[in-house]
Amino acid sequence: MTENKFQKPTIGQLIDKIGLGPTHLRFCLTGGGVWFADGVELSLISSITVAVAHSFQVAPAARAMLVTIVYLGVFFGNLMSGPFGDRYGRRFCLLVSYLSIFTFSMLSSWAPSYASLAVIRFFVGVSFGFGQPVWNALGTEIAPTRWRILINAGSMCLFTVGEVYCFFLVYLDNPYMKNLDWRMLLRQGAMPAALFFVAALFLLHDSPYFLVNWGRKREAQEVLESMQRENFAPELEPVDFQEAAPSEALLDEEAGSDYCSIFTGDLLTTTIIMTYTCFVMNFTYYGTLYAFPNVLPGLAHTASTLTPAMELIVGALWGIPGYMLSVVFGMYYARKPVVKMYCLVVGFSALLFLFGIQTGSSLVWHIGFYAIKAFIDVGYVVVYVYLSEVYPTKLRVTGGSISIAGGRVGSMLAPLVYELITSWTGTYFPFFGIITMLCLANIPLVDLLPFEGSNAMDDSLSSTFESTESYGSIKGATLDRPLRADA
Repeated sequence: MTENKFQKPTIGQLIDKIGLGPTHLRFCLTGGGVWFADGVELSLISSITVAVAHSFQVAPAARAMLVTIVYLGVFFGNLMSGPFGDRYGRRFCLLVSYLSIFTFSMLSSWAPSYASLAVIRFFVGVSFGFGQPVWNALGTEIAPTRWRILINAGSMCLFTVGEVYCFFLVYLDNPYMKNLDWRMLLRQGAMPAALFFVAALFLLHDSPYFLVNWGRKREAQEVLESMQRENFAPELEPVDFQEAAPSEALLDEEAGSDYCSIFTGDLLTTTIIMTYTCFVMNFTYYGTLYAFPNVLPGLAHTASTLTPAMELIVGALWGIPGYMLSVVFGMYYARKPVVKMYCLVVGFSALLFLFGIQTGSSLVWHIGFYAIKAFIDVGYVVVYVYLSEVYPTKLRVTGGSISIAGGRVGSMLAPLVYELITSWTGTYFPFFGIITMLCLANIPLVDLLPFEGSNAMDDSLSSTFESTESYGSIKGATLDRPLRADA
């Protein structure tokens, strides 16, 4: 059966033809700012726990609970973002997220008691948790197929920039992280969210996929025309595209709730395994984000001349090579092997960190420290892009939000596990051992995933395959039809 050469292109084909350009930088700097806010807020609360505990005279468990309650807020924010993002749009949710982050962060700096601070920080967590899955979906939907990894890695780089911004503020306040002015630090950490809100209000567009899905075709065309102009692709005018027939949708509006749909068939397996994968990723990342500010000050005698605050800045900067590696691996390799590789490297790096401390080798524990910071970011980029590829448009934010929210359980548990293990055993070594076991256990589970991501397969490549099966076929390896792993 020959293809009609006058057939309108799909939205995905148009975006691929528009290509990568300045428009994607605008999207990243306005929508992706939610990762910057995430990096600032989570690094900040982990760095000031000792100062807060001293101000309110609370025990170590309560100190850890202050961090955990932020992650609890992120968990609920992730869950809420799914139905809101799929119904009210990506742009609206990001604006709400930015404004809420700024408002609650400022309020927390005036908290008169530990209890009030904990409640307000919970809503800070809800605020940026609300925006993360939404941007994850939007960043994938406006990116050309080949460059999805680059767009997501570029926006997630802002998390590292947020970390550096936070630790620089800490460094300016006290490079040895003693007697920090935590109230002023919280106010300074809130300011970028206000700037991102203003930028997004005037410069951020919604997803053309979302707009078409809700019958707003003209608005979708305007977004694509704007992308086309900014990327200097006038030869594509006028912008028009196919609208998916109702029968092509994976699910119908009347077929039941989005959450029920995600827990059926192959999507059930995908959701369960990816939730565990996100759990391990969050436990590792946010566990070490909490542990390193507590561990590094005690390693001054084995380290270089860098102060603990500067060590944290250097460690955060190692995320940038990690994002670069994620682009290379994500563009030229399938998703699942990259996820397994990241788990293996991070798991053994945690052991290397402990070995360096045990033997008193500054070089060895630095290698483990930097490898954890770099390769965990490889995992984040590839896992989050995979989540946005395996769910169809109508369920993209909801599907991704469930796995991301489930992963937040790991970030909630990590500070408590660290404090409890350290209190019981007198050492943090078992905590890093748990990280190693979780990472290694994740590797065989990845092989059970029924779908492979779209990877670099565009329409011209997929047209070389003859299979035309329904959802999950090789030819349908697009945002709405991921590639079956067994195809």
